Amino acid sequence: MGCNAFRMGIAWSRIQPTTFLEPYPPPKWDSDAVAHYAKILETLITYKMEPILTLHHFTHPMWLDIDLWLSKKGPQLFIEFATRIVDELNQKLLKRVNRTLTYFIVFNEPNLFPILLYLIGSHPHQKKGPRSLLKTYDAIFSIYVKIFDQLHDLYKNHLWKKPSISYNLFSTCIHELDKMSFDLMRLHSNKIDESQIETNIKAYKRKWYHRVERAAKQRHTKREYENYLKLVSTTAQLLPPFSLKKTIQAIYDSPQDKKVEYLAMDIYDPFTSIEASPP
Repeated sequence: MGCNAFRMGIAWSRIQPTTFLEPYPPPKWDSDAVAHYAKILETLITYKMEPILTLHHFTHPMWLDIDLWLSKKGPQLFIEFATRIVDELNQKLLKRVNRTLTYFIVFNEPNLFPILLYLIGSHPHQKKGPRSLLKTYDAIFSIYVKIFDQLHDLYKNHLWKKPSISYNLFSTCIHELDKMSFDLMRLHSNKIDESQIETNIKAYKRKWYHRVERAAKQRHTKREYENYLKLVSTTAQLLPPFSLKKTIQAIYDSPQDKKVEYLAMDIYDPFTSIEASPP
């Protein structure tokens, strides 16, 4: 097929498996499962395909709280898992193919799965509603920054070639979902003072909609375009960027200027959500 890269994920529940369907202390690390993933990665490299490793793709083990990102211990446990699994996989790859992993996607579609959890309710959850949605967004993106920093520290301490780290988004053409997180991640590298965050985010948002709204109006019927505008308004109320306090704090506490090292997007249809009828 001519593929030169292969994206794959690590299932946390395979690395720390359990038979308990309820919250439970972290179970034993399964070295056989780690070896299995390392063998897959080795095979990809042998066949000249660059692995792109996803660390979280919607699911987490049953031994964790069902609302993982809203729990006290869950976020730190994921940070520890992500750092350890990357370290162990790299140690095995160095012995087998004399290289480490380069590309990582920490979260798959972090702009979508909180909506699936707390607004649509299609994924397992206990809590629900806009407040849980906002707190989950804040938790996820602050965790991303911390994992970004820890992986860079890991590579630096081992004298490995620098990694390239990002997350991939589900395209909706709504600023708060598509662009806002990237704008926040650029604040530090763009030397934006914390007192100027609101001014800069509003400016980024205006530029975004100057381009995107014109495309939406040209592409869709009057009813679809009206739905789009309602979705834009509703999302702005649900996800005000200045409420992502943990994320902003993590960004400004980070020693790394860059927080996203390549762009990754899932574009099924840039205006898929137009078909929805917002309240």
